[in-house]
Amino acid sequence: MESTSKSKDEFEVVVAKNADQALAAVKKSLRDNKPFAIGFFDVLLGDGMDGISLVKEVLSIDPEIFCVFVTAYNDRSVDSIKTFLGDDSQSQWDYLNKPFTSGEILQKARNFTTLWNIRRQAEVKDLKLAEVQGRLLEAERYNAVAAITRGITHEFGNLL
Repeated sequence: MESTSKSKDEFEVVVAKNADQALAAVKKSLRDNKPFAIGFFDVLLGDGMDGISLVKEVLSIDPEIFCVFVTAYNDRSVDSIKTFLGDDSQSQWDYLNKPFTSGEILQKARNFTTLWNIRRQAEVKDLKLAEVQGRLLEAERYNAVAAITRGITHEFGNLL
């Protein structure tokens, strides 16, 4: 990683010079419990792994991250990328052709970070809902046992 900085929009930016650095950064972010919401990946990385293979590896490590491909070349179609990455991950990535403006990058970062945050909040709410449903089910069981106990007690009282 070359640098880490915060922009005016409070995004933490981590720059990786190659695929190995990018993979190490993703793994470290997960270990530190500070996962990335979004990554921008050039399709052509030079030596070794290309950007599409890198994203496939990144998504296997962190299936929650959003990825944006940036490229100046039209050598890969969106459909070929979808086929390579698979249908399961199609909602996790987007594609942006160069040249692009800083505003386009910033808007993608805002949109995907917002979506990432919404998903995390939904997960927390789902866990809380499951917990409340569990407590409600337990209370219903106790009420059923109490009703049966009252009925049995009443019947024994009638017999006596």
